[in-house]
Amino acid sequence: MSRYHSFEHPVELKEGMVFTIETYWPAADGSAAARIEEEVVVTAGGCELLTRFPADQLYVAGTRLFTGLDLPGPGEEGA
Repeated sequence: MSRYHSFEHPVELKEGMVFTIETYWPAADGSAAARIEEEVVVTAGGCELLTRFPADQLYVAGTRLFTGLDLPGPGEEGA
């Protein structure tokens, strides 16, 4: 289910359903993307968060990671 398809193919939310809500944020240069997920269960009063890992402690949040050929050389920014 996604907003892209949900207007043409709606799905009724029912109590007891479990969903992963995923945020996707691509890097400006297209080299990577962040996907931070939260799991929720639909309840009679709305929804309840199931995720136990604190997203603000994710290693990649706000950190520029270098791999392979994109490693900065001596004296370059990030070295």
